[in-house]
Amino acid sequence: MTNATGKLGRFSETVTMAYLIIPLITHPTAAPPEEQVRAIIVEAVGEEYFERYFEVVFAQYNEYKPDKWLTAVTYFYYIQVDDYTAKREVVLHFDKEYNLLSTSGLPRKGNLMPYDITRDQAIEIASSNVSRRYVEVGADICFIRKMRDGTHLDLYLWVVHFYYVPRDSRSGSATHILVDPISGEILSAEEIGWSSIS
Repeated sequence: MTNATGKLGRFSETVTMAYLIIPLITHPTAAPPEEQVRAIIVEAVGEEYFERYFEVVFAQYNEYKPDKWLTAVTYFYYIQVDDYTAKREVVLHFDKEYNLLSTSGLPRKGNLMPYDITRDQAIEIASSNVSRRYVEVGADICFIRKMRDGTHLDLYLWVVHFYYVPRDSRSGSATHILVDPISGEILSAEEIGWSSIS
């Protein structure tokens, strides 16, 4: 069984490598995903911004479900606002013919640093929507693809949580607030709950 599993693994790797080579033959002018990703990010944010805030991490190849996607290229996007720093992943997926399938975390013009709203300011702004006594607060800049009601955003926002129990509790609730890091506008405020079954 172990021998068969090993052979299947090597076969999957061989098939994946074949998929990576085929576009070079069928579409010789197509740029490999790694090259495309750099160009896509530079187009979105500009060359100077790219050089300052982005770092390539790795390319991953899907050996198990290449029909879903074959190549994923990941970059780190470094965010800094005052004394707050964060590292977020930007991931782009490509099919077997080097066509772009999806992007995740790609910033866009109008949502780029420098951000005017600091972490403390985001918490202060968000606190106007909290009437209950809370025990902890957390705030991070994250890429929000869509709000809980399904509204698409694709923005980097301050995500502020006011916890009514310690955040590592098995169950509890918190108020979840999205704050625009440039304008300070509150885009969403709602109470969320969680519970874990032991």
